[in-house]
Amino acid sequence: MNEPNTMPVGLTGLNLGKALSMSAIRRLKVKAAFLLVGGLCLLAALAVSAPAAAQQSTVSPAWIVVQISGEVLVRPASQGQTETAWQTLEQGAQIVRASEIETGPNGLARLSRGEDIIRIMPA
Repeated sequence: MNEPNTMPVGLTGLNLGKALSMSAIRRLKVKAAFLLVGGLCLLAALAVSAPAAAQQSTVSPAWIVVQISGEVLVRPASQGQTETAWQTLEQGAQIVRASEIETGPNGLARLSRGEDIIRIMPA
């Protein structure tokens, strides 16, 4: 016979021969609540950090000029309607997005961005 403060508990709601006291059931509910709240906090933290990580991976660093030989010119991207003038490209310069690079007959430029490398030379 069950004590007044006990309830039969089993996987399917049937008595499996062992009864838990009401205080044990309350402790289990509290532990389950802590696990649920902890899991929700973890999911919220991942949801907040995932877009930031995705945004960082889509923003690529600038191309850096690592080697120049011969005549190499750059025309930085223009913000307005007028085109900017061609300038001599210098080693170590950062290439602005949508800029144009032109090589003379003996020109060679090598650009690097992370692990990516581009060689620009006449055809």
